[in-house]
Amino acid sequence: MPDYQSISTIHDLVAERGRDIVYQQARLSCGLVDVRLPSEEKYRPKPARQRNEKPIEQRKIAREVGTVQVKKGGIRSLGVTSDGATRRAGSAVQFNKGKYDYKIIEGELEIPIGLAMTVQGGAGIDFTVEQLSTVGSQFGAHLDRCVAGNQLDSPTATMSAGATTFTVADPSGFIEGEEYDHYNVSDVYQQTIRVIGIAPPTASLLGDFTITVETDVSIAIATTGKIYQSGGGSSTNRLTSLSDVCASATSLYGLSTTNFPSGISVALSSWDNVSGRRMSDTIAVLSGSRPTHICTNSLGASKIINASLALRRFNSGDVDVYGGVVPKFDDLPIVVSEQLSGKKMLFINAEKCFLHTFWDFECQADGVGNGGFGASVLKLSEDKTSYKGLMTGGFEFVVNHRRAFGEFTGVSDA
Repeated sequence: MPDYQSISTIHDLVAERGRDIVYQQARLSCGLVDVRLPSEEKYRPKPARQRNEKPIEQRKIAREVGTVQVKKGGIRSLGVTSDGATRRAGSAVQFNKGKYDYKIIEGELEIPIGLAMTVQGGAGIDFTVEQLSTVGSQFGAHLDRCVAGNQLDSPTATMSAGATTFTVADPSGFIEGEEYDHYNVSDVYQQTIRVIGIAPPTASLLGDFTITVETDVSIAIATTGKIYQSGGGSSTNRLTSLSDVCASATSLYGLSTTNFPSGISVALSSWDNVSGRRMSDTIAVLSGSRPTHICTNSLGASKIINASLALRRFNSGDVDVYGGVVPKFDDLPIVVSEQLSGKKMLFINAEKCFLHTFWDFECQADGVGNGGFGASVLKLSEDKTSYKGLMTGGFEFVVNHRRAFGEFTGVSDA
């Protein structure tokens, strides 16, 4: 008969395998951000234009305030001249410096005392592994959505007070079990909801998705209401996103759009190849270089692929290391992350951005050492009969050339 487990067994598991489990699952969940495994941190990834997936590089720069140096325009004295002509007056290139701080992503690991202390046969170990895997998977998905933009789709019809379901045209970003914040059209916080179910359209798979919440909402959610990832309704708490980069009225890192001009945002009712090529060309004209990738989810990728098939009778793409086809449009890899919207196509230049990691997403100790996964990070809960471990990571998405980015929004399923 197997021995009873003890919390020390759980401690050992978290200490020896916790980090690997969390980051392996996060890497599987991320399609946009190149989350690095601990064993990979000392190696640089391939150049952006040689990567067909996970285009946004993660750079670990520990515990410092970040700066963005922006140059706008050139020197006015450059031009042709003639012998003996008067020299042109010189002028300095305009430099502006922006600053940014870390933004915190938080989660909590919880292990019930009874499960940890009395269950035989490894059930407590299995539970802990599953908890770590779930935290890692959700962290990866959450990180992708933070970088893409953490405002989710609004209801297609008003959700009345007292209701438990609402419908959305785009379910990306909603995850069963997670909490979301409801704000009104003026960006004033209203309530927090917890999603417990996501149902697809039943007739032709074209139509609205039904979202079920845990408890009746106390305030109606109008079609003009806003739903954010938990905590994301605060502009000071959330990460800078690709949506922010392309928004013409949004300042970044303390730099106005006068000094740091925005990317391109265009409403497009349905995807077409001419518009896709036009976006790529326009970004090249404005920034001096073409995008490196197009980012969307599986539904969005199918819209691009179907248009290419209708025109060319074959799918353009490369073979990946596993023998599968990486689809392309206009020689740009189509990167798929299910946390991105299928109604939005993001044209990015991965050479002009990165994810600054101030500290890894990991369990934090009570003022002992540097935190991290280890025997000192699981503490007896003050309000439950459980052991808990607070997990946090510090991040910010950084762009140094906004005009190298563009987006199509509102792309329909038709």
